[in-house]
Amino acid sequence: MDRTTPAVNILPVPASKFRPVGGGPGCPYRTGEWTRQRCIWRPSNRCWLSGKRYVESVNKPQTVDEYLESFPEEASRRLAELRQLSRTQVPQADEGLKWGSPAYSLDGTIMFIFAGYQQHANFVFTPSTLQAFTAELAGFQTGKGSIKLPYSGPVPTELLGRMTAHRIREFREDGVLWM
Repeated sequence: MDRTTPAVNILPVPASKFRPVGGGPGCPYRTGEWTRQRCIWRPSNRCWLSGKRYVESVNKPQTVDEYLESFPEEASRRLAELRQLSRTQVPQADEGLKWGSPAYSLDGTIMFIFAGYQQHANFVFTPSTLQAFTAELAGFQTGKGSIKLPYSGPVPTELLGRMTAHRIREFREDGVLWM
């Protein structure tokens, strides 16, 4: 072990009382090692499941433009359509990144988020907004508050526009905050 590496966490209890656990940024199975001398935990950059090394991403997008540019052309085009729809429906909303995805907020409360993935995009509202449109969303895969939009199909702009208007209305009239 390299004793010149600075410690990450110094624990007030003996190392024999603890076992390394998985998890952490960059790898869902991250592990580390305990030193016997001083109860110091040093994270490892190896996956305990596969043994492969991994590197944490240091080039995370800082703006929505950088976020859109980080995707392949087809996905970037679809995400740009969702961004344009969002700006058209709620021009007064603040645009920013929340949890690494573009989010639109009014008065500090998130109204909705969209996110890109390899084969689809997700548009995320509150669960109450999704419940109000259950019948119209029968042809889509949905989650707790999300709608899965495959890149291969058309963007349901009219439906998303009505859902966005409903979300703004429920925030202003009923005080419904983010999940």
